[in-house]
Amino acid sequence: MAASLTVPERQNFIGLLQAIGDGNGRLIADRILSFSARQSCRDTAAFVREVVELSAEHCRGYGTGLDIGTVVRGVMQLMHRHGVNMDGNYATLIANMLCLEGLTKDLNPRFNVIDAAYPFLRAHQLIGDTSFQRWFTAATSLFPTAFWDLCFKVTLYGAKHGEHLKQFQI
Repeated sequence: MAASLTVPERQNFIGLLQAIGDGNGRLIADRILSFSARQSCRDTAAFVREVVELSAEHCRGYGTGLDIGTVVRGVMQLMHRHGVNMDGNYATLIANMLCLEGLTKDLNPRFNVIDAAYPFLRAHQLIGDTSFQRWFTAATSLFPTAFWDLCFKVTLYGAKHGEHLKQFQI
């Protein structure tokens, strides 16, 4: 499934992934509540509180072995319970993310999608969306294939050995 995202949708979804990677339950809830302009959450404070509780138990951040599937399924149950709306593009992204996460777990149970995305999510967080897009577009055309192969290997190592990420966090 493919989705064409607006700039705010892209920034909000990437922000959700960053919040999951940081283990920030409050920000996860805020991002989820931004998934629809017509939000009908029955009790926003209760939803936020329950997402924070879920995060404290299952989403402690990069390098902690977090299972993004467990986190996302838990958040979706809370969304259903509290009547939180989600626009179609976000539903597509969530469905794709759960499918890819399940596939990676079947192929290599030690692989962690969030830990693999750490360098990209952190760079995006540090330099911002527009700068990240410009940098990444330029880098893909300037750096040789060998560089990207090395980046891939380092990312794979991080995804399989995420417990070491805590010492490098910025």
